Amino acid sequence: MKSYITKNTLNEKKNAVRIETDFYRVPKELFRSERYRELNPNAKIIYIELLDRVGLSIKNGWKDEKGRYYVKLSKESVPKVLGISSKTFDRCKGPLIDHGLIEIRKINSRVHHIYVSLPRESATRTGDYDMFLHELPDF
Repeated sequence: MKSYITKNTLNEKKNAVRIETDFYRVPKELFRSERYRELNPNAKIIYIELLDRVGLSIKNGWKDEKGRYYVKLSKESVPKVLGISSKTFDRCKGPLIDHGLIEIRKINSRVHHIYVSLPRESATRTGDYDMFLHELPDF
């Protein structure tokens, strides 16, 4: 049975939908800023997964001498989790590094520490949320 959003699914105190499953939190800047517009969807999905894994790093205390948390990964783990090829993962790392969203430190041939940064707010946005609402087509 489908779970449509109704008054019963709302948390009235937070004015938000109650979700009974795990979900990703995504910085809106990643999709609304001109700065990140050229990132392809696979790069954004990889970034979202890495950002999500920072929570595990915090829980496990994986941080460097400067107090920066990092994600511990083998080269094969992210492609496997996301269902993408290793080639796609390798191709997307460069643009994520170039945009300042990740930094990679190679520990050995199989393990890397990936530092994940939050997107920087852009002076030029693609538009406000209210503008998007008015541009939606009728269904």
